[in-house]
Amino acid sequence: ARAGLLEEAIATGERILERQPNDIPALRNIAINYRELGDQTGDAAHYLAGAEAVNRALAAVNPARTSDVRNLLQVALELYDRLDDATAMMEQYQTLYELTGDPAMLRSLYNLAIEQEDWPSATAALSGLMAVEPDDFHHPLAMAQVLRQAGQSAEALPFAEQALEIAPAEEQAAIAELIALLNEES
Repeated sequence: ARAGLLEEAIATGERILERQPNDIPALRNIAINYRELGDQTGDAAHYLAGAEAVNRALAAVNPARTSDVRNLLQVALELYDRLDDATAMMEQYQTLYELTGDPAMLRSLYNLAIEQEDWPSATAALSGLMAVEPDDFHHPLAMAQVLRQAGQSAEALPFAEQALEIAPAEEQAAIAELIALLNEES
């Protein structure tokens, strides 16, 4: 029964778009309804249709309306997550970071890049985090670990040394061990 209501809501949104092709709330609601329909039916085609509606809205929205853009990007993230499209999700996180300046978006981008073993994206996110949170030893430490994982132990060493300089005393022994390991490997 609920699926029928969602399909009816999508049809209503489409009728609005016939009169006003760039109606952002209608496009957003269509995307959300497609997401819900996909959740109910398990049909990925609904998620794709929702993503198409979000992309139409993003193309039409005034970029100065940051709240609208942010809301649309968050809906897009949910749709791409359901589609297991990590590349599109990383793009959305990057765009959300550029829009909001929220380091949480970079952390999400980093975590997703690590899951995907996308070392260039992981290091780019960490570079951004080190720029906005320079006193957090976790970021240069993670950079050293990612570079080591990517087979770049020599490049990792300066980041491990940076982490050691700013880390609390209780973390320094483990970081020193990493530095010794990186020295052996490079």
